[in-house]
Amino acid sequence: MILFACDYDNTLYYPDDGIRKADADALSNFTERGGLFAIATGRSLKSVRVSAAPYNLPVHWWICSNGAAVFKETELLYLNPIPQSAVHEILRYGEEFGVSLFEFGNGYDSFELEADRSESLLLQACRMCKEKLSEGKTDELVQIGFAFRNEEELNGCKIQLEKIAGLRLHMNASFIDITSATASKENALAFLSSFSGIQDIRTAGDDLNDLGMLKNYSGFLMNHASESLKSCYKKTASSAAECLSLIYMEQDAQLRL
Repeated sequence: MILFACDYDNTLYYPDDGIRKADADALSNFTERGGLFAIATGRSLKSVRVSAAPYNLPVHWWICSNGAAVFKETELLYLNPIPQSAVHEILRYGEEFGVSLFEFGNGYDSFELEADRSESLLLQACRMCKEKLSEGKTDELVQIGFAFRNEEELNGCKIQLEKIAGLRLHMNASFIDITSATASKENALAFLSSFSGIQDIRTAGDDLNDLGMLKNYSGFLMNHASESLKSCYKKTASSAAECLSLIYMEQDAQLRL
């Protein structure tokens, strides 16, 4: 039995096209043949399920918040929260570097907060978490995000955040996504392997936060990934459907040995 874990944004779901019919059909065929399918995303469960709902994908597990939470339907199976001792320090650096937009998530849901400088950011965050994340059945944060106006602010904040023990930073040009140091898509897959007994896991993704699971679980990097990623990972494919075709070819080749 094979578990295929696929990144969501820009691997399976595209802003202009949504989820392509060829990919949706290939995934349905894969699960009909006995395969299991997981989406592995930086999004919260609520966000990704709403986005994917029109396509009726046969999803067995949802790996959310860059691997910090794993769900079966809406049942929480695994949670890797940010150490509570680090939250105050994280927010202090956010205030210090003038971050204007914050994102908080508990795996199930997330919300954005535009900081009101007349009140402590910690108090604002605590109040809003209670209001906005009550459906998640946990008040533990697994994800805090900072949006920056420029790269200089981002790099300055990054240097300070790296001094806090127990954190992992997932970054692009204007955003830092903060999780527990051990939160990653590959560690979530290690949990699923232990939980389900499945050893044969294949993956697909297009970004830096996918690289660990690609290297650890026989993955395919999307052809449109950055050149810097392609320089350190050579196994590529053009779509989720092509990934599954290549997996079938590998299986057939092994059977002939």
